[in-house]
Amino acid sequence: MSLADKLDTIVGLFAAGEKPTGSRDPYALRRAAQGVVKILVDLPGMGIPAAQKFDLAPVLQEAYAPHAKALSTSPDLWATLGLPDFLWERLAHLLERRGHKGNEIRVVAAVPEAWANPFDVSRRVDAIAKTRSAPEVQALAALFKRVKNITKNLDDDGASLSGLQAVLKEPAEIALAEELERRWDEIAGACVSGKFVDAIRALSQFSQPVDQFFTDVLVMAEEPQLRKARLALLLRLRSAVLRFFGDISELAAEDGKSG
Repeated sequence: MSLADKLDTIVGLFAAGEKPTGSRDPYALRRAAQGVVKILVDLPGMGIPAAQKFDLAPVLQEAYAPHAKALSTSPDLWATLGLPDFLWERLAHLLERRGHKGNEIRVVAAVPEAWANPFDVSRRVDAIAKTRSAPEVQALAALFKRVKNITKNLDDDGASLSGLQAVLKEPAEIALAEELERRWDEIAGACVSGKFVDAIRALSQFSQPVDQFFTDVLVMAEEPQLRKARLALLLRLRSAVLRFFGDISELAAEDGKSG
């Protein structure tokens, strides 16, 4: 009841254009949103396992439906009101108060729709905090930063890894493609089942093949088809990591620096 009441209040006031601005929050919506994310993070530990998969997106759409009808707007308009960013901000604040570093939280912020499952986010951030100091995780974080820079402003076209391997030539690039194809189902399965520490440790095993790829391979090859295949391989790696883990390049900075 508390969760329903808070969400109804937040959605109704956002629909009315009364969202907080700066220090102004006359309806205490930040406090209400803080309560929402705290409830969803803590409920599974209180013996309510169903809360582990609670998805805020359809709940917010349902809460907005009567307002959409009254305003003669689309029920999907709730997503344009700033609610995802607002709730993410409150979730990040909660996790920071519980001792997590800012860059650990920013890693997970890159996971699509992360804001909609606060409990899932809290487990992912916990897993990152437990594994971030491992040398192979730090190495992969630095390498992923390089992958992002090379593929900046490029989109993954969904090309199959098996199709790419037919074009690739160098042993290091073929090995990376094979490693992605061999390991990814295992890593994805660990993420889906909530074994995020195991998933991150498995992901960190990519640090060696990715490092070897950058040592041996000229990504921007003169041959257009080869250059396209090499970029596609890196784009596939980027997409997979962002989808399941987030932006691990956030961990590349030294732990002693401010998160």
